[in-house]
Amino acid sequence: EFGVAVARSHGGEIVCLAVVEVPEGRPLVAGLDDTARLNTLVEDGVRVARDAGLTARGLIKVSHRISSGIAETVREEECNFLVLGRRRRPSALQSLFTSALDAMTREAPCDVAIVAGTLRHGIVRRVLVPVDDGPNARLACELAPAIAQWCDADIRPMTVVPEFVTPEAAQKRRAAVEGIIAASGLDQKPLVLRRDDVVEAILESAGTGDVILLGASSAGTVAEALAASTPSRVIERGVVPVVAVRKYEPARAGWLERFLNPR
Repeated sequence: EFGVAVARSHGGEIVCLAVVEVPEGRPLVAGLDDTARLNTLVEDGVRVARDAGLTARGLIKVSHRISSGIAETVREEECNFLVLGRRRRPSALQSLFTSALDAMTREAPCDVAIVAGTLRHGIVRRVLVPVDDGPNARLACELAPAIAQWCDADIRPMTVVPEFVTPEAAQKRRAAVEGIIAASGLDQKPLVLRRDDVVEAILESAGTGDVILLGASSAGTVAEALAASTPSRVIERGVVPVVAVRKYEPARAGWLERFLNPR
């Protein structure tokens, strides 16, 4: 439903994708038997989008890698926003898939959202938006009204300032955050918390009926991004739905963009 909310707000279309992964060394036709299993899931997604008045269609890809199947679809459909689902506490095997999604979040040639948990129309009552001074936080602020309109919910921006920061630095941080919030079109003032543990402050602020919408980690390497980043820790420790978004930065093009746009 997050994808539906964003598409409705921006006049977009929906492509519901499922990927059948076939082990390397086996022919792709071996995955055709699994397409029927995924067809119902894809059809359900298309129905939700069409019921919301959107143009939508479903696709099922067979690929040797899930990431490759997604990448091919992004290229062929000229997608400018990618929504991926993630399990909150994956098993050891599922962690491999989660790591691939996290990497794709950083490398995709478009804005990306990773959704953990379920956003349901009529259940979400507040969109909690933790804000820092990065570009991903601004994207979160810009997307908050789409979720609020879809769910008929309120928006509550917040920011966390470490306790060791001087009053002058804390005031600069607050002014920067307020500027980001205002530039994104929101008129709410942020809740400001003084805590050293950012994750704990976010989780304590989230209550029943909330969804947490925050910018993804801006770490530069895979190791840094996967090593207990704030969004990952919020997803794994939280009990409410969490959406982590990343703004596409052309200057930081990675392997996925090079794959999609070979020279």
